[in-house]
Amino acid sequence: MSFLVTENGENGSFELAPEGTYPGRLFKAVDLGTVHGDWQGRPTSNRKILLTWELLDADARMSDGRPFSVSRRYTLSLSEKAALRAMLEAWRGKKFTSEELTNGFDILKLVGQAGLLTISHAQKADRVYANLMSISSLPRGYTCPPAVNTPVLFDLDSFDESVFDGLSKGLQEQIMKSPEYTAYRESGPLKPAPPAQPATPTPPAAAARPAQPARPAPTPQPEYADAGFDDDVLF
Repeated sequence: MSFLVTENGENGSFELAPEGTYPGRLFKAVDLGTVHGDWQGRPTSNRKILLTWELLDADARMSDGRPFSVSRRYTLSLSEKAALRAMLEAWRGKKFTSEELTNGFDILKLVGQAGLLTISHAQKADRVYANLMSISSLPRGYTCPPAVNTPVLFDLDSFDESVFDGLSKGLQEQIMKSPEYTAYRESGPLKPAPPAQPATPTPPAAAARPAQPARPAPTPQPEYADAGFDDDVLF
């Protein structure tokens, strides 16, 4: 991915994550859709994603006891020079194979995964930001503390209104600028439902249809907020 690094987080007041190296877990992955911009005077159009980690160090907590968090935006690309690819290869400690690059990588399976994060501060205008400088796999034998924040996964291609409504206003506004959001609104649930058609009576001589077998219950999905993660990198 081509790195356009975020300054930590969204608009509004926040407590600044301290500089240093901390164990943490990814708990939020938000699809921002296609973002239009320019680079060296040329227009650009790239699908972006926001990834957010919680810092799970008992000695580095916000005033209310919650863990600090740090975010970074990436372009959704695993090209050779992409920042997302560089970050993932550093995190998992190995290169992607040709097969993995061809078949694609499911970014959502990163949620809940642990790593060692290095944070540094940078100033822009009159504000100081906490930036994610690097992430690596945990030292062998080290166990990362369990997740604290509830996981958040938002995918524009599988739009979930309840997840979208739970995002910050700033993230909602960014997503609403994307063509993927526009396409969803034009074809999604905001369109009025067609009027109900009257039921067609069953002819008296019609044979009764055999009962349909019950559908199997859906397979329960894992609760990412549980503490049972294996801290070996799983991706």
